[in-house]
Amino acid sequence: MTLRPMTLLPMMLRRPMLALITMACAAALLLNALAAGPALAADQEAARTVRLGGVKVELTNKTRQVVTVKQRSGWHSRVSLWHRAGGDWHRVQTARDGRTG
Repeated sequence: MTLRPMTLLPMMLRRPMLALITMACAAALLLNALAAGPALAADQEAARTVRLGGVKVELTNKTRQVVTVKQRSGWHSRVSLWHRAGGDWHRVQTARDGRTG
């Protein structure tokens, strides 16, 4: 089913409030997509990959904290919290008794 502009006119005359709300939502979605586009592209360009505790992590310039999970054997894993300070990553806390699966 394809809606043409002429088919929307009777609906707008019968239910003007619904038509107004629909058009306002469509305009808001369009403006949000246009505003977020350049910001998303900039974040994706700035993404880089590092290894923290043997786990490959993809970061952006705005990343300040990371949680990594490294599977050791079976369902056992090591869970670590990392924090970036001054451009260097520091392990804040580690739990060696993590479980996966």
